[in-house]
Amino acid sequence: MKRFPLIIAATAAAALALGAGVAAAAPGQGDRAARMAERMAELDTNGDGKVSRAEAEAVRLKAFAAMDANGDGVVSPAEMKAARAAIMARENRRMRAMDRLDTNNDGQITKSEALAAPYGMFDRLDANKDGVIDKTELPKGGGR
Repeated sequence: MKRFPLIIAATAAAALALGAGVAAAAPGQGDRAARMAERMAELDTNGDGKVSRAEAEAVRLKAFAAMDANGDGVVSPAEMKAARAAIMARENRRMRAMDRLDTNNDGQITKSEALAAPYGMFDRLDANKDGVIDKTELPKGGGR
């Protein structure tokens, strides 16, 4: 296995992973410090308020593994393209969700618009319709 392509691909994977986290919060709103704090909380997997090199590396390795579709230790141009397409698809879904929630079409979602949205997933999980979801109502086997 050539080390140079692996290093480039790992760096690209980390950039995509970090970019995806920032892009999700970035569309012109919010404050940079808040986005960075949110990203840090995601990276801080043990919850100690700090991000260790090991935690950062784990995120990079996970991103790399997600991009390395065939598991050969190298991210090919085709795998990189597929990873970018997946990120764009997620962003497009977020934008469609925003469009559905933004009922007055002002480009923003107010608290009242967010609360007025149907609780589809909650209602589907609340099998006995008592307004509470307990462990017995959760899907078995990790399915949706």
